[in-house]
Amino acid sequence: MALRDPQAVLGTFINAGVLCLAPSARTCIAHGLPETPDSFSYTPLIGGATGAVCVIGHAAWFVESWDAPALVFVNSTSAGIRGYLRAAVEYAVIF
Repeated sequence: MALRDPQAVLGTFINAGVLCLAPSARTCIAHGLPETPDSFSYTPLIGGATGAVCVIGHAAWFVESWDAPALVFVNSTSAGIRGYLRAAVEYAVIF
């Protein structure tokens, strides 16, 4: 697939990995990206000792804030939630 402008460079900074949300608390993570993420997702992981916590009829966690240095999640359950976090910054540079 060719780019419209052969001098343009498209790129993405991605930080991804397993993140455990603390029980009944806020979890703040410094994402390490060069700026505020353009997109991010958190997918609960099932299995293991806390697998049942991920199967809940209503929202157990939500995003409180995100900015250039960090993402803040709030977990409203009394147990920790393990999940996979992916945060990305997309950019284009034209020379």
